[in-house]
Amino acid sequence: MQTAARRDLAWMAGAAVLVIFISMHFELSERLLAWSRPWERYQLDELPGILLFIAAALTWFAWRRMREAQTALARRETLEKELAGALVDNQRLSHSYVQVQEEERRNLAVVAGPMIATDRVVVRDRPAEPDQRFARGRLDLVPLLEFGAAAAGREDRVVRRRSVGIGVREATRDG
Repeated sequence: MQTAARRDLAWMAGAAVLVIFISMHFELSERLLAWSRPWERYQLDELPGILLFIAAALTWFAWRRMREAQTALARRETLEKELAGALVDNQRLSHSYVQVQEEERRNLAVVAGPMIATDRVVVRDRPAEPDQRFARGRLDLVPLLEFGAAAAGREDRVVRRRSVGIGVREATRDG
């Protein structure tokens, strides 16, 4: 971009030198003055000074806009870097959240898994007339079996509370 600006500046300087030589050769200022003399009441002879001021004002205006654009660009680059950092942090936190969820799921599986795992003891067909001692015995054994399974951490001794509860209700309801 620096080379393009220097090239443009060189072209502008060359064009200014060319305009100076053309103006001197054709005496453009005298011709403009001769042309504007009949229009003195409209102050056309002041036109070169006004145009010079407008050119200087436009230069100042362009310089201010360029500085604003540079400031906005620098601010945008800073915000983009901050946004990229926030994105990295967000991804890291998201990954951390997934890891925490996975760890929590594993811990829950270790602690609660024996309580909700399928038991190898299955209530098959209940007898036509259940024995009340059997139903009462199951009611007393349920907490002991759950405690023992949780303490031992073995699935073969796990009693699924829901299936046992249904079996107990059926056994006591029939009796």
